[in-house]
Amino acid sequence: MGGGCYGKPTRDGASPDMPRVHAAHWVQQCGGVGAPLGKAEPGTKAVVIRAGLTGVVLSKQLALAGFEVTLVEAFPEAGGRLISQELEEDLFAVPAAMRFGEASDLADMFVKPYGYTITDGLPMANANVVPTLMFDTEDGVPVLRDDKRGIMPDAYLNASAGMKALFEQPIFHDGLFMFPPLNDFRMLLENPNADPIALLEIGQRVYNYVAGLDIEEFYTKVFVDNGTPPGSVSWSEDDVACALQLPATGRHDTFSDISAWTDMKWFLTGSVVNQTCLTKGGKMADAHELVLDMAAELGGLGVEEHYGTRVAGVDKDLKRVNATQNGRAVSFDYDVVLVTTTVPGAVKMGLAETGANQILSDEVCAALKEINCPQTSKIEWVVSAQPWIDDPYLPRNIQMPSPFCPFYMLFNDGDEYARVHCYAWASDGPSLEAKGDANDIRKAIIANGHDLLDDTQFSAIADAIDDTSRVAAVKHWHSDPLAGGGWTFPTAGQDGLVLDILHNLSDDSSVFLCGSAAVGEGNWLVDGLRGVCLGLGAALKATGGEISCPEWAPINRLGFHINYSEGREAVCSTVYSGNTGVSPMGYGTCGIDASNAYSSSSSTPPALTASGTFPSLLGRIHMFSIPTNPIPSKPCA
Repeated sequence: MGGGCYGKPTRDGASPDMPRVHAAHWVQQCGGVGAPLGKAEPGTKAVVIRAGLTGVVLSKQLALAGFEVTLVEAFPEAGGRLISQELEEDLFAVPAAMRFGEASDLADMFVKPYGYTITDGLPMANANVVPTLMFDTEDGVPVLRDDKRGIMPDAYLNASAGMKALFEQPIFHDGLFMFPPLNDFRMLLENPNADPIALLEIGQRVYNYVAGLDIEEFYTKVFVDNGTPPGSVSWSEDDVACALQLPATGRHDTFSDISAWTDMKWFLTGSVVNQTCLTKGGKMADAHELVLDMAAELGGLGVEEHYGTRVAGVDKDLKRVNATQNGRAVSFDYDVVLVTTTVPGAVKMGLAETGANQILSDEVCAALKEINCPQTSKIEWVVSAQPWIDDPYLPRNIQMPSPFCPFYMLFNDGDEYARVHCYAWASDGPSLEAKGDANDIRKAIIANGHDLLDDTQFSAIADAIDDTSRVAAVKHWHSDPLAGGGWTFPTAGQDGLVLDILHNLSDDSSVFLCGSAAVGEGNWLVDGLRGVCLGLGAALKATGGEISCPEWAPINRLGFHINYSEGREAVCSTVYSGNTGVSPMGYGTCGIDASNAYSSSSSTPPALTASGTFPSLLGRIHMFSIPTNPIPSKPCA
């Protein structure tokens, strides 16, 4: 299986070190959409660890291929990473998004005050922040489940402008929940002369300023008057004035790294909410519900499900997975183990350990440890390339054909990193590509970013980037006329290491890491389904089964059913991290067989049919990257 199939560049002047793959014919090579994905030898045992989206879909596909499947999940039900935090902390069943589908009355109560409107039962964003807190009700009054804390509001969780704030127990004041931010506001909070309610209201204005609240006071108080800027980066009054010149809609501005809902019923990538809310029967639901629905099918396929079972280790010599279940030791024999956890989950399971208990290659263990590094970005700036564009409906994740081409630079600042996100015109892409090899393009992007930051008066950051030796990573999107779609930035330290994990799928091991951890921590929905494809192929290969295609199986058959507005155009971002963590893009359309795949070279995406199976991705995946460790191109088989 390796790292996939790399084709030669499709356009004149493209660098051979930046492979671009068009896979419009892979389904036919696999035998068509109705072809079996593979066939296992009778009696072959597969243990799948973690019942998230990847684990549940993979269990189903393994069972259909003839494996005797055992699914092991630490939580009491399927859901994987959709269930918040740690089991031992009793943080159960807090999906990463409000379950609008189950609680439309709560949505109506919460969504409107926080910048939403409800239209035909669907939450429509008209604000900066997507609320991602889970709420219960007590006597009909919404209450934050602080004892089972789930996901924090994106405004703070995403460290917009480096403001890595936390939340304490919210205070209900004048009809609003007030969230007292801590970290960068500590000096304010510890000021004995400060009015607590006033401080809370400042935080509330950050959370909801696009609803008509004035944010200038916040900028001035925090960054100028009180000298408490994020990451100890000082702001002048001119800097504040510059920030205020950027669009104040919350959709595309210096202090917003947030994706928001548009009128589309499905958003594939972006913030936590975008990644975990689906449509079900035309209504909003969440991905946890989807996984539960899919898990309900497993029993009928003969899958042995073990929930509330925590993996203690994998005995490679005895080919046995050891675990604890209700306080007692249990074990499961295997011919192949497929680990579908995230990178942190894999590390917690001990998969990164070396020595006597080592079950993965040295390179994979090292990659796990590297990628599991804590978030190192101390300050994160999002700079509009064209700040004079007055478009109140331009989200950070541009989910439509767009003239914008986002890119970012990661540069080291002493012992920490700073990450600068920028937007340039997509038309800049061909000129960048024409610069030469990957290193030349890297230099051009650095220069572009420096000029852009200088033009927008972020001179301090521009000066830091001017020292190119300090630029640790550069990522940008391809110059395709359809540039846009969801964009997920990899975590610092991840660049170039995912490839080592992918290599695990082609070695002689019987233990495979094939979840989102194997393909990067980006768009987990697509990553997970790709992990299913990779994992199934690895399992068949390791146990002598038959594989329909030596490289890939038809991913479109691994999808799930979703309803759309008839004729609605939508963009889906497919993720193939390769060795860089770069997210390529592509149009995804439901209801269209991959055999009739939309070609990314076409000028117009097809419209979605009223319903279909998503993702029908295989025929419209293409890749573009600036490799940190270039992979030699090889022809498709």
